[in-house]
Amino acid sequence: MAFPIPLVDPVTKIWVYAKDPKKSEMDLVVSGNFGHNNEGDLFYTLNDEETDRMTFEEEFARYDGEERPILISNFAKKNYGFDASSPATIVGKTLATLSPSVNNIVGKEELLEKDKKKEIVDALDEFSSMSHINHHDPQIGMSLVLDVVHKYNIDHEYSENGEMVLDGAIVQAKYKEAFGVELAIDSMNFPSRDSQDIVTYELGEFYIYPTGFYFDSIHRNYQDVYKVSNDVYYVTFLDSEFNSLDYSLTKDVTVTSEEMFKKDIASWPMDARGLLKPNIQRYAVVKYVDGEPKVQYMGVQNLTDNQLQTF
Repeated sequence: MAFPIPLVDPVTKIWVYAKDPKKSEMDLVVSGNFGHNNEGDLFYTLNDEETDRMTFEEEFARYDGEERPILISNFAKKNYGFDASSPATIVGKTLATLSPSVNNIVGKEELLEKDKKKEIVDALDEFSSMSHINHHDPQIGMSLVLDVVHKYNIDHEYSENGEMVLDGAIVQAKYKEAFGVELAIDSMNFPSRDSQDIVTYELGEFYIYPTGFYFDSIHRNYQDVYKVSNDVYYVTFLDSEFNSLDYSLTKDVTVTSEEMFKKDIASWPMDARGLLKPNIQRYAVVKYVDGEPKVQYMGVQNLTDNQLQTF
């Protein structure tokens, strides 16, 4: 009996496990993934080796019709017991359980240089309100542009429609200053003004509708920092996200996340815990660019060795 488990973010990964009826444990039969690389090309791998689409599809077609969803397993190494704390927590725990072996970095000897470690963590702390950074994803790219505009308070004018109008070249320069990478406007396909999205781009200028933004407050607990190369470091951490605004509105008082996280979560009122997403496993890549640590990636996907080598 086969058990495929697809994960998408942004590469689709599939593990097929088979169980002998006479045994209690399950064995990995085949693993594979497919998606787009940094150049946008479609790729396929089987058991960590590159392959073509036909071979990939033929391999997994052998298990069509045998799928069974795994929700709970009592086997020690594959216990996916679900709790009701939050969907984000469930997804984060499951991803963390399934993906510890996708690279040869996590779990090895962590960085011991305290000053270097602090420098890397401080660089991540500059984006402590963010949960996703990916310079190749247009949807995430738009939020990163917003963050850069707010972070540097970039000068702007107003259009006849009330949009903030910013010089694209200045935004690009500040983006490079913040992240150490170029903002690839031409390849990001930012929406035009006709779309009326919050962030649009047209003829060398960004247009942003002035509006209030609220994101869940993040309480971040750093775990380990691993050295990938002389300039690249991989960081693991747990995020707990709390919607303090909604909680304040329901209580008709101002409650800050800082106040709440000073208390043991077990002592929180039930209505507060309902607005909490605890212990979401995340990863980050920090690269030294011209001697300065810059955040290259942040997200729930534990990157593979090949992905880490692209930084």
